[in-house]
Amino acid sequence: MLFENVWLCAFIQIVFFATLQAQAPGDGSPTCEITPFTKPPYPNNIVPLMDSYDYIDLRTTWNTRDVDVDTRTWTQAGDKSCRQVFGSCSYNLASGQNNWLFTQHINTTVNGVALSQVVVRVNFSLNGCLIGGSCQQSFVLQMYQTQNIDPSGSTNTTNYAAFANNRVTVGSNPSGTVVDTQDIPVPLGAIGGMYLAAQDTGTCVSIAHLTVFYYVCPQQVVNFISYPMVVSNGNGIITQLACVSGASVVGVQVPLATCGNQGVWGAPTGTCSCNPGYTSIGLTCQTCPPGTYKSAQGSSVCLPCPSNSNSSVNGSNQCPCLQGYYRPADSGADSGCIATRPPSAPQNLT
Repeated sequence: MLFENVWLCAFIQIVFFATLQAQAPGDGSPTCEITPFTKPPYPNNIVPLMDSYDYIDLRTTWNTRDVDVDTRTWTQAGDKSCRQVFGSCSYNLASGQNNWLFTQHINTTVNGVALSQVVVRVNFSLNGCLIGGSCQQSFVLQMYQTQNIDPSGSTNTTNYAAFANNRVTVGSNPSGTVVDTQDIPVPLGAIGGMYLAAQDTGTCVSIAHLTVFYYVCPQQVVNFISYPMVVSNGNGIITQLACVSGASVVGVQVPLATCGNQGVWGAPTGTCSCNPGYTSIGLTCQTCPPGTYKSAQGSSVCLPCPSNSNSSVNGSNQCPCLQGYYRPADSGADSGCIATRPPSAPQNLT
């Protein structure tokens, strides 16, 4: 009975991997030789640290270890030009299955600062148990934190530790093949580097794509407020913002916003608008050209100079009167200039 289960498991593994490889979009051809795979771009709030699409094949980038030494371990499906699919099919075998798949070293230091959290995104498939058999319906992720590249230590399973929610599962006893993508937050110590491992303890699993990344709130300009790029730490970071060039704060509230735990900016407190002499063009504040002016802060446009006045420079908040003209003292910048000057103050009255 054990021999029959082993044979059936091996057969399902072959079909399982072939199905996964056929399901992979963008391979271009059955052998992936004609149209090379192009890795899709990441959104602007995700910065990748490791991407299994960059791993060429099992022999040169991934490492494996068959701890239970029964020759059943993680293997590779697909040719060298394809995106690689890695799987382990060890259910319905003798108990005590312990098969490991290891990444290369992952640098988790950004601008000299060790990240406090990364996210593992894993696209995987799990097969249901054989009829009448028993198997795990999950696999486990574990990490080994080290700043140094450690080829020998990276395959020593005693260096690895579990973390919260590190068991990847699709629920109890699913029927057939279940394909899923899950994001698992991984809290880190102030180490600055790690290895990641997938541990199979008796299932039929395939990992089509695995990435390790961190979230950032992206650099952007919205409503004349400039947002810097901020690394998200998973707890929300209150960040002081700045007005774009040519704009200033409306009132006294300096703009603040919270960088959320998935790289999304919260609504800001405080606003900015274009200064006098500047008008809004798109997301920027540009100077009023010569011959025009803008007298107040806000979103109004630059206006032609009033009668008998002119501005010869960029960024005028009013237009000086032409020679021989003046603007009455009780008139604003929007008033034209008149030719008759008021009488001068009396002199030498004694």
